[in-house]
Amino acid sequence: MITVFIDGYYEEPLAVAKLFGLRGIQHTPLGSRNARIAQHYKASLTATFNIFPSSRYAIILEEDLDVSPDFFSYFSQTLRLIEEDPTVYCVSAWNDQGYEHTSGDPALLYRVETMPGLGWILKRSLYKEELEPKWPTPEKMWDWDMWMRLDDIRRGRECIVPDVSRTYHFGSSGLNMNSYFQDTYFKKHSFNTLAYVELRDLDR
Repeated sequence: MITVFIDGYYEEPLAVAKLFGLRGIQHTPLGSRNARIAQHYKASLTATFNIFPSSRYAIILEEDLDVSPDFFSYFSQTLRLIEEDPTVYCVSAWNDQGYEHTSGDPALLYRVETMPGLGWILKRSLYKEELEPKWPTPEKMWDWDMWMRLDDIRRGRECIVPDVSRTYHFGSSGLNMNSYFQDTYFKKHSFNTLAYVELRDLDR
């Protein structure tokens, strides 16, 4: 149930998707710069829940992320937290503060007052009932993730993150990215390499 969404009509990423036997969907870009990225996310999320009408959740991954061996196990263990606790906004595989010198326990989780992104799970009902109707329009030069972090959108809810990230950001070029930022921020983040980790204190 993996779909690759391509913002524009580019043959190479579509060919790579087909090489792996995955569905690839291209769509016409809307807006420019950050607004274009926001519209790409909206189109992709809307299409995902339309293509899979019985799915209650979607995992969102950007193309410049590597995933840990226990990526799906991590989400499998934490999914019930979204189901059982209405104060949980999302579960993310990424810890903004998870540097090599500040993190080291792959079984430890935190609740944070933000939306980290970079590999995260989204509840259908949150998207269809709250986010989709309010999503920034193409003329608004907003970052979609910053918009999702606004107080009136997040509404006091929190996200679950791991002490040691389950994704690793390797992209060093993009609209909001350069090699300096990659080296000084992302490169120094810890990344879990264990095949299975039993997460601790999920009820807490």
